[in-house]
Amino acid sequence: MIDPIFLFLFGTAVMVIATLVFWPEHGHIWRWIRLKQMTDRVLTEDALKHIHECEYLEQTCTRHSISGALSLSVEKAAELTGKLETRDLVERDRQGIRLTSSGRNYALRVIRVHRLWEVYLANETGFPESEWHTKAHHLEHRTSTSEADALEASMGYPKFDPHGDPIPTSQGELLPMRGEPLTSLAPNLMAKIIHIEDEPETLYAKLVAEGLHIGMQLRVVERNPKRIRFWADGNEHILAPALGANATV
Repeated sequence: MIDPIFLFLFGTAVMVIATLVFWPEHGHIWRWIRLKQMTDRVLTEDALKHIHECEYLEQTCTRHSISGALSLSVEKAAELTGKLETRDLVERDRQGIRLTSSGRNYALRVIRVHRLWEVYLANETGFPESEWHTKAHHLEHRTSTSEADALEASMGYPKFDPHGDPIPTSQGELLPMRGEPLTSLAPNLMAKIIHIEDEPETLYAKLVAEGLHIGMQLRVVERNPKRIRFWADGNEHILAPALGANATV
């Protein structure tokens, strides 16, 4: 005969374990579901941002470019693209992958939140410039439209982020690209940096370490396929063309 006390203790243990695993909103299963949903949302929004960037720069977007931008295998990028297409966020043809109207509106909402947070981090906190992009990327996926509106109003409706990128309006309007890459500037011409690309982060970190910033006045003294050399703030700077192309004047 089984000891009644043992049965009681066993049943209690089973109930406790079941509660920890399945309790709505607090159990491990529910936490796993929320984490999975958040991961899917981040991938969706990052993919839409990348496709929008391709369109904004008039470049062709492919599964391979999505794979590289999101650090996914080509197979995973293809699977993600298929899900976006099913949700009517993107469409594909021989020229590549494009945003639908719904996808473009979604992408612009995420871009707007990201750039608003970068303004906040730059002006209202003590975080170093090298951390603005990463922290804004974390916050952009967790900020509602109403919270973004309140953030924008509290900062006086900024038009550009700290890197010189235009901030989409709440109606989805986005100013066109300005300027030209630093690498296209002819020698002996004076210019001012109006934009520094913050992706990929490795190149952005190098530009920050070099001391480049929005508003910097410079004069190119040498430009060739191997390097671009210029003077700014009394200092000589030498950049590889791939790095210099990420600064706009």
